[in-house]
Amino acid sequence: MPAALAEEKPTFVLQQIDEPTGTTGEVRLSVSGQHLTDLYAYELHLAYDPLRLKLKRAETDIPGFTVLPKEQENRITFAHTKVGGVPGENGDLTLGELTFETIGDGVAKVSLLDVQLVNSRLTMTTHAVSAGVLIGSAPTLTDIEGHWAEDSIRKAAALGLADGYEDRTFRPQNPISRAEFAALLVRAMELPFGKETASTFADDSRIPAWAKKYVAAAVRANLLSGYEDRTFRADNLLSRPEMAAIMVRATGMPVSPEAVPEFADVADIPSWSRPNVAAGAKAGLIDGKDNGLFAPNEHTTRAEAITIILRLLDKLDQQQ
Repeated sequence: MPAALAEEKPTFVLQQIDEPTGTTGEVRLSVSGQHLTDLYAYELHLAYDPLRLKLKRAETDIPGFTVLPKEQENRITFAHTKVGGVPGENGDLTLGELTFETIGDGVAKVSLLDVQLVNSRLTMTTHAVSAGVLIGSAPTLTDIEGHWAEDSIRKAAALGLADGYEDRTFRPQNPISRAEFAALLVRAMELPFGKETASTFADDSRIPAWAKKYVAAAVRANLLSGYEDRTFRADNLLSRPEMAAIMVRATGMPVSPEAVPEFADVADIPSWSRPNVAAGAKAGLIDGKDNGLFAPNEHTTRAEAITIILRLLDKLDQQQ
């Protein structure tokens, strides 16, 4: 068959239709598909931040029956099907419009994860999609001008990762806690929340309520773990060796057990973390300090956390 006559594969677009309007701050998004053939039914799977957005409604103009959107933690499923012995739809179509209410300030992200298509012969295909929309505007942070991580922090704020505090400060040199880092990582990687409201950690009652879902998601993804005494220690400050291990796990990169990092203070780096530090440094995920030191006894600062999270996202994009 000539290339010009070959069937084009379907593609999908998620886009914002309008800016937040009215007293409720409602905003509409659309999901459209191009080069569709014999489309009889479909499911859209999306990720969103339920702390910043509330789904108000989801609808489509395609004839048939629409299933009420299913919300499960930070995931949305929107399904529609034609009815009876009718042919499927063809061409370019708007599959759905979703209306959200914005909650609070800052940037919220909605991502289209995948689309499942069913033709009139009831054959299903799944199409992975990497499409996201950012809603809202980044906060103005008052204490980052001139900081070495200023550009990274501004970028993270524009992506909805770095909100700062109520007084509009970011406090870049403050150390970050394990719970805070778990939340940052889960938001950045758009990991799914689970249904569980309590963990099996012995100190579950000491994990802040706002952090429980983030901690559970990070643990489920095997990015963070507890200690030998079955505690998570959510308020503990994140050490640099811990940070290196988490970053390497998040990329899925291979780690040689014999690898030794090339830092001047390698003898001070705990033996369990040396392979991870070596792998993370070689991949360009983590940096040392002045004078070629890794400084394993120091804690990860908020500026460092933002910087390495952005590097992680770049690395994951390269792997796709």
